[in-house]
Amino acid sequence: WAHDHKINDNNSNDFIRFVGDPKSEFTKALDMEMVELVGLVGRCKRHAIHVLDGEIKAIRISATESDPAGGLDPSATMADTVIHAIEKTRDRN
Repeated sequence: WAHDHKINDNNSNDFIRFVGDPKSEFTKALDMEMVELVGLVGRCKRHAIHVLDGEIKAIRISATESDPAGGLDPSATMADTVIHAIEKTRDRN
């Protein structure tokens, strides 16, 4: 995905930064692990986080009780929703 969209995830100046979580440590720390679905051990719920200078400014989660993966209605984590959340955090500062 990063390659297709010409994002160099090794460059900290990029707008989007890709970070691996092979042991699900970050996923578990955020309480985002999907435990509801059999066979998807260690998988992460669909979410988007806006982080600025190491501080979480906004977090959106698409997962619901009836849709733990967040795939049926990902609207909370779609770009326009996340951009709106980012703009709201800027308005508060």
